[in-house]
Amino acid sequence: METALEFAAYSLGITVFLGLIMVMVLVRDLFFHGRFRVSRPLPTKLSTKSQDIPKQLLKRLRAFLPKSGKARDAVEFEIRHLEYRLKGLEEKAFHEHKDYFLAFQDLEKAWEEWKTLHEELARLSPWKRRHHRRGYDKARKNYQRRQKVVEGEWEKTRIRDQMTLDDMYEQGVIKPDVVETLMAQAEELRRNARKTSKSANGQENGNIQARQGSWNNQLNPSPLANQGSLRQHDFSVPELPKRARRYEDHSFSIQALPGGRLRGQDLSRCAFAEVVFTGLHLYEQCLFISTDLRRITLSREEKPHLFVDCDLRGASLAQSSLSNVIFRQCNLSGTQWRSARMDRVVFEDCQIDNVSWDGVDLSHTVMSEDMFDQADFRGALRLPHNYRAGTETHVEKPGGEVESQQAGGPVGRQADPPSSPQDTPPDRQEPSLPSEILEAQNRLNGTPPEQPGPGGAPDGPEQQPAPDKSQENGPENLHG
Repeated sequence: METALEFAAYSLGITVFLGLIMVMVLVRDLFFHGRFRVSRPLPTKLSTKSQDIPKQLLKRLRAFLPKSGKARDAVEFEIRHLEYRLKGLEEKAFHEHKDYFLAFQDLEKAWEEWKTLHEELARLSPWKRRHHRRGYDKARKNYQRRQKVVEGEWEKTRIRDQMTLDDMYEQGVIKPDVVETLMAQAEELRRNARKTSKSANGQENGNIQARQGSWNNQLNPSPLANQGSLRQHDFSVPELPKRARRYEDHSFSIQALPGGRLRGQDLSRCAFAEVVFTGLHLYEQCLFISTDLRRITLSREEKPHLFVDCDLRGASLAQSSLSNVIFRQCNLSGTQWRSARMDRVVFEDCQIDNVSWDGVDLSHTVMSEDMFDQADFRGALRLPHNYRAGTETHVEKPGGEVESQQAGGPVGRQADPPSSPQDTPPDRQEPSLPSEILEAQNRLNGTPPEQPGPGGAPDGPEQQPAPDKSQENGPENLHG
């Protein structure tokens, strides 16, 4: 009896063991003979917030454009600005998303290879599959590795997109409240237009008011400078209009532009008040008509700053600080220079009619001689350094009387007593001038400064006249 029970137990164990083996075989057959259970991978939508938010803002601006009124120019500027930036963002996104799509293509190839091996194994008998199992596992691991690479590239694109969005907010490209701001500006422009139309008949000419010492009219910025903001990065886009904008940054530089210069840009009626101009500035054929340049700082550089064939009519440079600057063939008609500080400034073949020099010391400037015929130096503290000797200039006294002053001395006050060059303190002695300033100065004077006659007097009527001794104790000699 016990022997029969033991035999039955062994038989049951063997049966269970064989049953498990058969189940495993059935599972394998079911897996390989069934369909491929891993579906084809699909690309995940990439993060495009840096494009979606500007597009929404652009849609709002386009809807506001028909009813923008007098702020239409400002709205069009913002629309063109956003359109240009969106075009650049699309190109940038194309290059940044390229790695993701390349990784996704590799993922699709790995999936197809895995699926092909699966179909090949499904057609083999169970006993031959074990010889091809290693290649199948390798294809599966390759697919999983490619899947992780795709996930990593997707995360990179999301981070880049968020960083781009943060930069656009920081630079002021995206302004959530720009529509509300432009609506307020449009309403303000309408009120200003009504006020201007009411007071237009009672206003006098701006040049007459300037001659009468109208300080407020000289320093008030143009109201059109409020039609939008202007930032440093906007100058890297030459196609963007910059007329009648207010510069928002503290400093301004053009060193990063092609050739390090600004050419053919219209900056009329812009506001650059109290902006520090850093680095070397070279301008060619630019428009600064009625531009607000009050209290700007143009510091001395190794080479002189250059304005060539620029139009600055009506620009205000009151209280500005200019050093080592050349204005060549520029139109300076109607400019305001009240209390400006000028050091080593050259005016070459410029138009200076109706210019206000109130409170300006011009002894550190050099001008073309033909400019003196159109110049009016009333209100200036001192005359230009190379002003013709023996030429009289008329100074209007407070009482209405006109007093004649000889060139070479202070205008409107008694000349300083003569002194020798040794009396000049060392900290006030001028260093040597840059070669460009010397060349411009010598070209304007006609002869080099090293060729005066004996005793500092000219040898003849054709030679450069010597400066009057009344200025020797004044500001430093431009010839060094």
